[in-house]
Amino acid sequence: MTWLSLAVDAPLGFALAFDEAAGALAPTITAPTAADVTTRVHGNSIGTNEATVSSVFSSLFPGFVGGLSSSFSAFPLPGFLGLDLQVVEVARQGNSYVLYANLDPVPQTRLENVAVTDLSTADYATDSVAGDSREWRHRIRERVTPDRVTIDFDAVIGADEANWTENEEATAHAGYRVALDVVPAPGDTWQLDLSHLVRGAHTGVGDGTGGGYRAQSNISQTVTGRYQVAGGAWQPFSITVGSDGNPSETTPWQGGPCECDFHEPFVGSNATTIQGTTAQSVVVEFGFDLRAFSEARLSQLKQGRESAIRLGLNDSLANDFTAGAYPGLGNRNVVGDGHSATIALTTVG
Repeated sequence: MTWLSLAVDAPLGFALAFDEAAGALAPTITAPTAADVTTRVHGNSIGTNEATVSSVFSSLFPGFVGGLSSSFSAFPLPGFLGLDLQVVEVARQGNSYVLYANLDPVPQTRLENVAVTDLSTADYATDSVAGDSREWRHRIRERVTPDRVTIDFDAVIGADEANWTENEEATAHAGYRVALDVVPAPGDTWQLDLSHLVRGAHTGVGDGTGGGYRAQSNISQTVTGRYQVAGGAWQPFSITVGSDGNPSETTPWQGGPCECDFHEPFVGSNATTIQGTTAQSVVVEFGFDLRAFSEARLSQLKQGRESAIRLGLNDSLANDFTAGAYPGLGNRNVVGDGHSATIALTTVG
């Protein structure tokens, strides 16, 4: 049962302002003076003096209004597709409020100034009509986004001696450098996940007079991976693949003096992680050496056998050189071979 009910007529002030700290629009209710409040008794079951009640309540009402502002929830401003509203002004126009703001990009932890430098031996090829051939060729493909760098390094090295009294040799250094800046958003802890993988195959093909004598191919026992933060000491994360791709072998000769073909795959990988909270420059380097050697034997009237290391790139030699071709021995996939590296940026909660 209701014993007493009142009707109040009072003008209230209303304002809308931007709370920069909270990033929200906050309303403010302004109380009227007691003289501007009109109170009328609407229901009086207890028989009280209506004039006295109206006068007292009109005097008290402005004090009640102070708590109304906190009862209105602030309105947080939304983001739009990675953009933040940066409020310039909140203005009243008639019975409406107009918000003037700029759309600014939201700061994101990101990679900037990515530069890839080729550190490899320059390409060369000798493809004589006499059949003495050697070649080194390579390419680097890079894909860069604000949170990832991916590098694909493909190459082939090969040698073939067509004379009985000479040998043919091809050597090269394979390598590249990735330099970048890590720019964190305020308060973020960033993490770089570094990884690299090498996959390929030593290949020998007997050809020429006598089926060829011997072929040899070598890759560095260590495929170097290392990183440097802010010009500091180099930190390694290298791959061990063995001098000729198989650490358990005691001889680097592939196929020995036999007249058979050979295909010896090798593969290896490694990874590491870097973390930080401030902007840093990071340099990552990779490198390894390769050699292909074709040995002839005058006493046996044998020319050198074809020797190659395939790392995801076909050779370009035209004098019936097949050791550097895909799919070739082992039916290899040219897409799967080579050296690849990934630098992935994330934030740590």
